[in-house]
Amino acid sequence: MNEPKVRTPARLADHEGELVREDDRTLVWLGEMSPSLLADLMRHGARGEVRVRTDGGDPQSVWIQRCWFDVEHGLMVVHLLERGLPA
Repeated sequence: MNEPKVRTPARLADHEGELVREDDRTLVWLGEMSPSLLADLMRHGARGEVRVRTDGGDPQSVWIQRCWFDVEHGLMVVHLLERGLPA
């Protein structure tokens, strides 16, 4: 994993972690792996959008693209896709 440009504390589906923006198009969330986190992400992701909220920010709709466990860093990594609200 390359060093990210911006790391911000954020909650994804009510789970604490960090939102990482590596470039204009790459958005990932990092958090501690737990059975409840995995179950929530699968449940929310299967239904569509998931909400992510940075500290002091408004909730944002994102879609889970893929997720994996980073063994080296001991973190769940969730690749997200940002989309605007439907018109």
